[in-house]
Amino acid sequence: MTSVTYRREDGEGRFTLRVSGHAGYAAEGGPDIVCAAISALACALIGYVGKLYDEGQAEAFAFAQQPGDVWVRARECGGARVGAAFDMAAEGLAMLADTYPGCVSVS
Repeated sequence: MTSVTYRREDGEGRFTLRVSGHAGYAAEGGPDIVCAAISALACALIGYVGKLYDEGQAEAFAFAQQPGDVWVRARECGGARVGAAFDMAAEGLAMLADTYPGCVSVS
């Protein structure tokens, strides 16, 4: 089971997303499409927010990636693009949890 934790501090403009565990969807060693989808969303978030950081539109950007564990955090500075990126990733992860409830949980 993959656990997703998303925290949005609107007054502070801070966002944190953590994804841990393995979905366990793959049958008999085949590809795990749920883990692949989760990884794609997390990588896209890291890449996009990193670009915003480089452009001066995000601050306090940090992330860590290890097999089965990803976290990313950032703070907005003058705009809503960081929040929109985190919200998009969180929505995609929530949709995966709705579709594969035995594989993904979101809190």
